[in-house]
Amino acid sequence: MALELRRARPEDADLLFRWVNDPVVRENSFQTRTIEYQNHLRWFTSRLQSPDCEIFILCDTEVSPPEIGQVRFERNADGAFEIDYSVHSSQRGKGRGNELVRLGLEQMFLKLRQRIKFIGRVKSANVASQRVFLKNDFTLEQNDAFAQTYIRICDV
Repeated sequence: MALELRRARPEDADLLFRWVNDPVVRENSFQTRTIEYQNHLRWFTSRLQSPDCEIFILCDTEVSPPEIGQVRFERNADGAFEIDYSVHSSQRGKGRGNELVRLGLEQMFLKLRQRIKFIGRVKSANVASQRVFLKNDFTLEQNDAFAQTYIRICDV
């Protein structure tokens, strides 16, 4: 496996638009409505320009197309980074979510080099994402019938 995690670029807008509207992604999202293209473009452009957001694309040069997933880290009002990720439909069930989150966390830790809190929120029915966070040393912080919140503190 030749994995590479790169920063998202403006030309990734269409790719991420297709992924965000994948039926499984919409089903596992807290906002399940289909995303309109113009709204996506505005949102994506603002995130690329924001100092409080990092979006990475995971690529595997041994598959075609090489882009297999995205992970976003967005700083919230408390200074913690909330994580959002998705995996291309052809790559699900292969441990790609785990790789994506692990490599993303490594990049963020190298960039920040300070004590930082990461938060993952998933629907209670999304068992695959729950496993991803647990495999990446997150702790279940909150659990209810609708959602679960996972926390990881990274120290220098």
